[in-house]
Amino acid sequence: MKTVAVAIAALALQVVAESLDKADYFPECSLDCLTEAIEKSVECKETDSICLCDHENYEAIYEYTMDCVIDACGEDVAIDEVLPAAEPYCSDATS
Repeated sequence: MKTVAVAIAALALQVVAESLDKADYFPECSLDCLTEAIEKSVECKETDSICLCDHENYEAIYEYTMDCVIDACGEDVAIDEVLPAAEPYCSDATS
């Protein structure tokens, strides 16, 4: 019985981690850029936070989206808000 409860809790945590809302972490101005980057640069579902935070996928999204984010949000917001938001997003996704 205890094993089943642990398995259910682990599954619930995985579902929560896989469905983090990017809008809770990233500025509004960057969301369209991130969505496009996810669709065009990796094979992850937009809601699969664990996949998005895989090192190779993270780098691909970063490379694809930076120009768009700078255009949409401005350089200061891109550097001071968008880039730092990735760390807590991925930390929450993988914890």
